Amino acid sequence: MNLQRKVEINMKELHAKAEELFVEMAGIGGDGAKETRMRRAAFEIRREMLETIAPVAGYSFYEKFNLKSACLEVFEDSGNRTAEFNCSGFSQIGPGSLEGVYAYAVSPGDFSFENRSVMDQLYGDIWGTAYTDALRDMTMDIISKDSAKSNSVGGSLGNTVISDSFGPGFYGMDTGELAKLPLLVDFDGLGIRISEGGGLLPVKSCGGLVFRVNGRYRPLDSVCRFCSGKDKECRFCRATD
Repeated sequence: MNLQRKVEINMKELHAKAEELFVEMAGIGGDGAKETRMRRAAFEIRREMLETIAPVAGYSFYEKFNLKSACLEVFEDSGNRTAEFNCSGFSQIGPGSLEGVYAYAVSPGDFSFENRSVMDQLYGDIWGTAYTDALRDMTMDIISKDSAKSNSVGGSLGNTVISDSFGPGFYGMDTGELAKLPLLVDFDGLGIRISEGGGLLPVKSCGGLVFRVNGRYRPLDSVCRFCSGKDKECRFCRATD
């Protein structure tokens, strides 16, 4: 069954998560006069941006797939191939540990803040990243709960029912793979599109793949997490060619 679902977003929770992430990212969590002044200025910028914070998130689930080494094929229920993704990190996934493929996309809205001071633009950019990360975390929680309904995982993984997240810039997936994601997720319905340069618009949007897993799944090597896909520069990838 191919599930397509738009996420209902709890705005109070999203704001709270984004605020916590922003303070950490900006390094203004101290109690001194300088940090207090900077927080006040940063939250004033957020207040001005509230009208453009329009978060959307969605995901789909595909039960039929084929993973062979670094290549993932995803199929419709009919058996027709929908998309093919290549990612060096896939090679680390143990055989028989996956039960299905989730594809997701999120966008917090328009966080452009032009014709302002450099500091104001910096705060606007950090707010955008904070809201993206908060929205993505909330979406992963929802996907995890969806997976838990259909799968029971025991052993050393505890309550883990989804894999690490794979996407451009993570675990060796090239940024060019991003253009294939709309084949699995309804980008039009979310108001997300691929730019001419290959990125996502609005600019703080992101997306990727996660797997529904069983008890045989083991998390990937953490050193690969932020790999940008330059496999020929990696000792691990060269060793597995």
